[in-house]
Amino acid sequence: MITNGLVDRVVHGWIADECSRSTVKNSLAILVRVMEQAVRDGIIDRTPARVTGWQREYKRAEDELDDPRALALPNRAALERLAQALVERSRDRYQGWGDIVIFAACTAARIGQVSGVRVGDIDTKTWTWTVRRQTTPSPGGLADKGTKGKRARKVPIIAEIRGLVTNRLAAVDTDDPEVHPWRAAPAQGPDRVRTPFQASSPASGPHPPPSAARPQRSDRRSHPDPPPEDRHRAD
Repeated sequence: MITNGLVDRVVHGWIADECSRSTVKNSLAILVRVMEQAVRDGIIDRTPARVTGWQREYKRAEDELDDPRALALPNRAALERLAQALVERSRDRYQGWGDIVIFAACTAARIGQVSGVRVGDIDTKTWTWTVRRQTTPSPGGLADKGTKGKRARKVPIIAEIRGLVTNRLAAVDTDDPEVHPWRAAPAQGPDRVRTPFQASSPASGPHPPPSAARPQRSDRRSHPDPPPEDRHRAD
């Protein structure tokens, strides 16, 4: 299903990929025409393709090129205040949000890349993080996909966040390389793993694991329908 949020993310993706204004404008114009026809045909109630404010992203990108430091946090103290404020505003004061912000800032990583971190991606001998994937929301729940460059790359973990990384690895206390280091405590199963998208957020509260969005097959088998002769006998 095409939603306004989906279109907005696609547009911002085009801008991040350095598509020109005319390319984005013309692409949106075609999509708007198609969606307006769907409204007239009664398929949808309103068009989700009208996105506003996207041209401001070009101005911000130009500002970053002219003076990139003007948009940066002034110092480490400001970063720590930002991280702590997010923890204070979040439900249950989940410390993982603050750790995620600091880790992302000190590795210059996107939120999807940070969400895709696994224990096995962190090498504490060389203090490097191998970026192999990004984890993003999808219609069926969270999904892993390749990096934007379609290849793995190594990112150095600076000394200032090595203690944070060590504490996260110690908190999960596992040798399983596929475990997320951002979960609050060791989980009892794969659905208990907490990523930044599944953790408590300031606005929306905790998100259910993907498996909670639909019934499991095991549940259907545990409550089978009675045989036809039993239903007839009960009637």
